[in-house]
Order: sequence, then C-alpha cells, then structure tokens
Amino acid sequence: MNLTETAIQLEALRRTNHREDLFPAEGASPEGGPNSPPGVPYPEYEELIQKLGPSPTGTALLGFCQDGLPLLLDLASNSQGGLLLLDPQPDHIRALLTGIIASVIELSPPESIEIFLISPRLDQFPHPPEGAFAFRWADMRGRAAHSLLYEFLSAAGNQEYHQPDGRLRLLVLDEAHQFIPGLDRYTQDLLSWVAVNGPSQGCRVVASSLAIESGFLLPESFTTSCQVRVYGHHPGSPAASQATAPRIESPGQAGTGYFSINIAGESTPFWLPNPAAAA
Repeated sequence: MNLTETAIQLEALRRTNHREDLFPAEGASPEGGPNSPPGVPYPEYEELIQKLGPSPTGTALLGFCQDGLPLLLDLASNSQGGLLLLDPQPDHIRALLTGIIASVIELSPPESIEIFLISPRLDQFPHPPEGAFAFRWADMRGRAAHSLLYEFLSAAGNQEYHQPDGRLRLLVLDEAHQFIPGLDRYTQDLLSWVAVNGPSQGCRVVASSLAIESGFLLPESFTTSCQVRVYGHHPGSPAASQATAPRIESPGQAGTGYFSINIAGESTPFWLPNPAAAA
C-alpha cells in the first residue's frame, strides 16, 4: 500500500496573517458531518505506522481521518513554509508534536534526518537510539537552547550558499511563545526568513504555541512565516467556541476534541491515534 492509497497529501500552502484566520470557524457539523467523531475504532499509533511501510524522508504522521486513513504531512516538501501548531492547552499540542517527531524518526532513514529540539519539557519527547540519528536537544530555559538555535540557522545558511547535502533538518520549537519573543530582533527575523525559505534547502521549522483568543503570543514576522497551521478544537478553546461540531472522548489521550490542519483556505479535521504504543 503506497502513500497515495493511505494518506491525504498536503502540498498547498497559504500565508495567513489576518486576525480572523487565527481560529477559523468550523461551522455546524450535523451527525455524520466532516467534524463528527470517526466512524471507526481509534487505531493504535503503531497500527498506522505499519500501514504506511517504507516512506519518503520527512513523512510525518499527524493522526487519522474520519474514515480511519492516516493523515500525513511531507516535511521534506519545498512548497511549504513553517508549520505552526496552536492550542490553548500545552498538553494537547505536545501530544501531537511528540507523535510527529516519533513518526519522522520511525519512517525516515537515519542518515537522512537531523533534528534540533528545543523544549521546556524534554522528557516528554521520544529520543532515538544513540548514534541512530543526528538528534540534538536543549532545555529552552538554558543557554544551550540559543547555541542549538544558532547551529540550525548556520546549517540553513550553509545549505543556502552551497550545494544542499540532501539531508532534512528539522528545528522543533516546543512552546515557542516562551522562547522566540526573548530573541533579539535580528535573530527573530533570521528565524522567520529560514521558516519561509529553508524548506527549499531542506531546513524546516516546526513550532508549537499556546493560542489565546485575543491574538498570537508570537512576533508577527514569525507567525506569517508559518504557512501551514494546525488548530486544536477542544472544549474551552477559542476555536471550539466558534464550532458546534460534536466533541469526542479519546481513550488514553490528553483532553477531548479534535485537530484541524488549515491549508489554502481548506480545513481538514483529524484525530490522534491511541498513543499507548508510541512511548
């Protein structure tokens, strides 16, 4: 079974920098509608991974759709900017982010990926076996985080001015709202530039942030550089307050609700698989 048969391919992109796009309303979804609970049992994480089989470098598993098929995002595509995950609850978005990282590690050849992870909760993320991947991490609250960021930005610059080496480099910023506003303006602008232009050189920025109804907690230059966005729709979230879609109870997951990925004005809802086997 190939990727065309098992996944929705997400290649379009859209620059969304208007306030009304922050929490796009999903609209009413009657029973059986596009945002209603899946009509299939919640699959295990490993079950979806096994369905995919060998996959191109940078294939990330977001979750599954209403029909039970995996929803994939090609992080190696050069037709997308940065990826921004938004939710008012950090545990919700971290569950999604850890699944994305775990799936990239499992589905990509070790020699083809380099991951730079900056987070205040490093213990929540999967770590590949030592020596298997070029995987570096730093606690967001220490100086090492800035050193790791500059290492990624330097690598992106080298790829821009030299022949790309074919490796996909991922900068993962967990709870980016705690980190990016503290950077100097030059570094913020450079990070935003890499988020937009880096994919064509094999450098991708993936960030998560708390979302509040009054606006972003991130600099505008960075939010506009993230051309693919995922929103959490959970009880009590700004996005959920605009939607009348039924809520779901997902055994073993943090919270209730669903996510949606918004690209080119189209919203695709998805749910997280049971993560018990992903630890």
